[in-house]
Amino acid sequence: MSEQTKIEKGYYPNGQLQHKIPYHQDQKHGIAKWWYESGQLEYETLYHQGQQHGMEKWWYKNGKIEYERYFLYNEEATKEEYRKHELVESLACLNNRK
Repeated sequence: MSEQTKIEKGYYPNGQLQHKIPYHQDQKHGIAKWWYESGQLEYETLYHQGQQHGMEKWWYKNGKIEYERYFLYNEEATKEEYRKHELVESLACLNNRK
């Protein structure tokens, strides 16, 4: 891991991991996760250069999905907006390979 990349970790009083947040150049960047004290995953979201960007998922304590929502550069988006954005980005990547 480079000096510009770090992982912030928080713990419950019992020592169980509470959250893990990746940073790159002092900005949240990557998949951030939070857990219940039991160790069950509670929440997961994606950051891109400090902004929430991608799918966010929440789970109940029993492990079942509670809900999902999508973000485009810190703005909540509909599933359709998110998928359209992902398609545009994918096409741009393919076009840049030519």
